[in-house]
Amino acid sequence: SQLGPILSPGSIVADCTSGDPLVTRRIASSLAQRHTLQMVDCPVSGGPSGAMSGQLTSMIGGSDAAVNAVEPYLKHIAQKWMVHVGGIGAGHAVKAVNNTLNTGHLVMAAEG
Repeated sequence: SQLGPILSPGSIVADCTSGDPLVTRRIASSLAQRHTLQMVDCPVSGGPSGAMSGQLTSMIGGSDAAVNAVEPYLKHIAQKWMVHVGGIGAGHAVKAVNNTLNTGHLVMAAEG
């Protein structure tokens, strides 16, 4: 509600957090309806060392047009790999799976 009014119509909001796919879809819908803004969800993976070196992976959700528009900017932080995984919310869904698998691997290593 605070971001929409200050951005130009047609702008694209890129959410790089690890978010809830359902909330992401609601936010994107609200931004589109109220402010004619687009949104992509593009969480990253790679940890602090990947962030420092720009060697992150980004799982991107959103329309083809919005994803194509933000890719030139994302490539600066996600030099390792970028993949368009589906519509809005899909990036956050894939990131949730990634986090679950990572947690499982940590638990298994601790048990080993």
